[in-house]
Amino acid sequence: MRTEMEVLKQQVQIYEEDFHRERSDRERLNREKEELQQINQTSQSQLNKLKSQMKACQMEKEQLEKQLTQMHLPTCRCSLGSHLRDPCAPTGPGAEQSPQQHPPDRPCCAPDPLPPDVQRRAQGFFSEKKASQ
Repeated sequence: MRTEMEVLKQQVQIYEEDFHRERSDRERLNREKEELQQINQTSQSQLNKLKSQMKACQMEKEQLEKQLTQMHLPTCRCSLGSHLRDPCAPTGPGAEQSPQQHPPDRPCCAPDPLPPDVQRRAQGFFSEKKASQ
C-alpha cells in the first residue's frame, strides 16, 4: 500500500509538471503570436503607405508627361535625361517647333564631347597610369 501511494504521488507530480510545461508553452506561443500579429499589422501599414506613395508618384509622372506634351517638347526614354530645346525657338501654343536634330554620328541624348584640351589631359593621365602599372 505504501509503494502504491508513492507511485501515485509520483504520477501526480509528473502530471503537474506536464500541466505547467504545457501552460508555459501556450503562454509563450500566445506572446509570439501577438508579436507576429503586431509585425504583420505594421508591415501591412507600411505596404499600404508605399502603395499610396507609388500611386501618387505615378499620377505626378503622368501629369508631368502631359505637361511636356502640352509644351510640345519631345520626351526621351533613354536613361541620360530629356532633350533640351533650342532657347531661340518660338514657344507657346501654336508656335512651330522643329524636332531636335542629332548629327548622324551621335545617338539620341549622347553627352557633348569634352573640349580638346580636357581630352588631351585625360589621355595623358591614362597613359601615365598605364606606364606606372
